[in-house]
Amino acid sequence: MDKKGWLFVLPWSADGIGGVSRVVVELCRTIKKEGCYKPFILVEDWLATEALLVEKEDYTEIRFKLRPFSTTLNKEFFAFFVFLPITLLRLYQIYKKHNIKVINPHFPSLSCIYFAFFKYVNIKITFLLSFHGADLVNIRNSTLQTKAIWNFIFKNVDSAIACSKGMAKKVMHEFGSFSEKINYVHNGIAPSFFEKDSTKSQNGKFELPKKYILSVGTYEYKKGQDLLITAFLKIANQFTDVSLVLVGRTASELSEYKQLAENSPYKERIIFLENIPLEEIKVFYKKSILYVSASRDEPFGIVMLEAAAFKIPVIATRTIGACEIIDDNIDGKLIDIEDTNAMAEQIVLLLTDEKESQRLANTLYHKAKYDFTWDKALKKYCSFVQ
Repeated sequence: MDKKGWLFVLPWSADGIGGVSRVVVELCRTIKKEGCYKPFILVEDWLATEALLVEKEDYTEIRFKLRPFSTTLNKEFFAFFVFLPITLLRLYQIYKKHNIKVINPHFPSLSCIYFAFFKYVNIKITFLLSFHGADLVNIRNSTLQTKAIWNFIFKNVDSAIACSKGMAKKVMHEFGSFSEKINYVHNGIAPSFFEKDSTKSQNGKFELPKKYILSVGTYEYKKGQDLLITAFLKIANQFTDVSLVLVGRTASELSEYKQLAENSPYKERIIFLENIPLEEIKVFYKKSILYVSASRDEPFGIVMLEAAAFKIPVIATRTIGACEIIDDNIDGKLIDIEDTNAMAEQIVLLLTDEKESQRLANTLYHKAKYDFTWDKALKKYCSFVQ
């Protein structure tokens, strides 16, 4: 019998830039290292009517079309039921061929209904859902009919896993009648971030300021880069040799943020970089002097752990994720969300007090290295497997 398979499910390729893809790939890498399961990632691909397999370094990718369920009486609604038998049959063939024992969608959508059907007819799998933030927002804003489908899915789920304790409370608020199924597992940080010379291949690739504050995150409202730019403008005249470097995935707010910087007298010291691969992002951490997370909403925040791995002091807003990573004044600085004055004050403090900055950075480094590991995350995931 082949090794038991763990099938992750993503609505996009795991090769893409983004925190959810990073989580799934790191879990696959850890599963492969532990040898307990064989990792697979099923990517929802509209063009793949037959399962297409691609062997990757740390997992096997399976591209397959999962026709979305529609709650509206339209063409998609009827097409779903017309193609339901053949889709279930082909998913069952994947399940049998690869000895799948765990099915684990991340950033789940209504496509999870297929796996709920598996559980409903007593196919022997453990069915886990993993929530990361925006996925739950989509459910919260959905119609009553859609929420009824989600209730069916939750009835057949073994465990719903959030990326933080605070996020688990939000899932519980939406699905309180299934509270016994709702848990959380903190994300980890890739061991490669702690490896010596992990940025060697990128050294010299980017022209960076000598001294700069760093922030990494998708250019969208909830990440709050506009707040950080505003705070930076408050202190830019005091620290004329310090710049602000923003690294992120291109998204809706980027043009507005660029305009905010363009309208300032310090526009040359505010640098925007877009769609940088993870391996290349490391060099930005290595050369920065301070990391600031200005998010309005952050379910977890792996980027704070990545900054910690490079012994960079961290300032973060009091999001649910940051509050589960950072202890204020012990290993970082926490400020109220949208308080740009407090953000500016803490930036000044850490830029002028090298001893305090080093103390906070060293403490958070040890926490990141020993408390937030993917080994621990996988062990907790496995505790939910039946």
